[in-house]
Amino acid sequence: MKRRPGLILSAVAGLVLISLFPVSLLAQVNIDWVQYTAGVAIAADGNDNVYTVTYEYNPGGDILLTKTDSEGNLLWTVRYDNTDPTKFESATWVETDGAGNIIVTGDVNSGYSNPVKANSIVMKFSPDGTLLWRQVYEGSFDGSYTKKCLVDREDNIYVLGTGHGPAGFVTKVKKFAADGSPLWSYFDDAGIGLPVNFKFSADSAIVISCRSLFGSINGYARITRDGSTVWSYPGIYSLTIGDAAGDADGNSYLVHGEYVLNGGTVLKKISPAGSLMWEQTYDLAGFRVDVGNDNLAVVSGFPDANTPGSSFVKVDENGALLWANPDADGPYALLLHAMMRIDASNDIYLAAGTLFEMAICKVSADGTSGWTAVMPGGYARGFVFGNNNRLYVVGGATVRLSQDPQGEPPVVADIRDQSISTTQKFKSIRVDAFVTDPDDPDDAITWTWSGNTALVLSWDPVRRGIRIRAPRGWTGSETVTFTAMDPDGLSDSDDATFTVSSDQERAAEGPTESLLAFPNPFNPSTTIRFTVPEAGQVLLELYNLQGEKVAVLSEEWMDAGEHQVHFRADAIASGTYILRMTTGVSVQTRKLMFLK
Repeated sequence: MKRRPGLILSAVAGLVLISLFPVSLLAQVNIDWVQYTAGVAIAADGNDNVYTVTYEYNPGGDILLTKTDSEGNLLWTVRYDNTDPTKFESATWVETDGAGNIIVTGDVNSGYSNPVKANSIVMKFSPDGTLLWRQVYEGSFDGSYTKKCLVDREDNIYVLGTGHGPAGFVTKVKKFAADGSPLWSYFDDAGIGLPVNFKFSADSAIVISCRSLFGSINGYARITRDGSTVWSYPGIYSLTIGDAAGDADGNSYLVHGEYVLNGGTVLKKISPAGSLMWEQTYDLAGFRVDVGNDNLAVVSGFPDANTPGSSFVKVDENGALLWANPDADGPYALLLHAMMRIDASNDIYLAAGTLFEMAICKVSADGTSGWTAVMPGGYARGFVFGNNNRLYVVGGATVRLSQDPQGEPPVVADIRDQSISTTQKFKSIRVDAFVTDPDDPDDAITWTWSGNTALVLSWDPVRRGIRIRAPRGWTGSETVTFTAMDPDGLSDSDDATFTVSSDQERAAEGPTESLLAFPNPFNPSTTIRFTVPEAGQVLLELYNLQGEKVAVLSEEWMDAGEHQVHFRADAIASGTYILRMTTGVSVQTRKLMFLK
């Protein structure tokens, strides 16, 4: 097996291989471990637990879902037991949601030697591998299949595939709620072809790329998250498959090949309404496009139609070439390009292979070649970004890559749009705006925010997040941009819209919440009494004065009204503590004193 200079692997526990030396001579990337679990797709949760899916190609074969922790230890493998020997089930994609659950898509296949697609599958598993629900649609044998899925911030699931619509057997997107309830189905009626890829655009729409079953024709569409068609763009002749991406202004970028031998790559910019703004041709055989958080498009592909390797171009909003890197992977001449992603620093990564090894090629935001890492496993099928500047790659194996984190900005977790309706005079919203600093997870992070006129914001050092409060009697909607900055001056940002509606009549009555403990001081126990104004999730936590969480007293759904929790303090030391109650509309704190 070919090895790049400097790569030394040693066997550990039979399955996990640990890299002791960097892959790159520039010491920019290391192989940390290799776990010999194959997969067709990969996902990761917030703790860098990694999930891969594969399947058994035999009569009665099953989809297999594996969980591996961040250190490469295989935690479990689960399957849905298909008991029909005339069928086997194949996996197509895996994603995680905000609660750490795992969503798997796949197909039911009928027959073995010459199988045909029978149905589409979507399943949801809990973090411990328990099957929460499973949907097989639309009928007993409708001939549909899936390609991949997306999960939004509300944990809704969108599945790209095919199905029978008004215009026949066409590209289909089906949306499911977090509990598995079907919400809507979009069917192509413009003839854009069969599905290749889809993704969220930066302005929260969905862009779809397709390819005709016969002939060299691409098609594209943009739909809303409620399944409405914004525009369709069928009938683009291209010798290569295409791709689409969307920017924060509602524009879309469509990539396809020129319809001539040895032609270049065409990039079209489409307005939010669907009109062609411009198209430009570039000197590469590109078939992937994405947009970074700088709102600029990057195209990747081969140097030309007859040459393997990794070539990239980046353009400005008018299509002018900002830079080109026609040979980013040097001597590797990568084939089997599988996936391109752009990180928060606008560095670009391409998953591919050498026919014998998996590979990831990195290009920096300024267009300079970063590194190319090759790993055991045939060729890469996909990868995801993890914490602390890590990447997790899957193909014939699962691999963790770590990069030199010097100069990496903090990473702000997704901030969710929120709406509340409350009777409180002064309303509080807890914002999931947590941050990780790849340089040093314990760095003190500075937060700023802009765009709000009425909301009152404060930094919560315990949760490393933001708390927002709405002034008395205020009703309205504000979009707030949050920026986190580390001690080196590097920053990352995200934004969210907060809508508050107030019952003015009941608001005049004043707050209805209370939080107290009796006795206080106490030894050895106390009873905490509190009032919940609205039914919802209630969290009671105890912190010491250094901001460290000592105990979770209660975390459950509670009806509106008075409640109490009994707390024994046998396991903690004498001292003063902060009792914190978090509901859907407020956060309250009280001091508790424990005396042994």
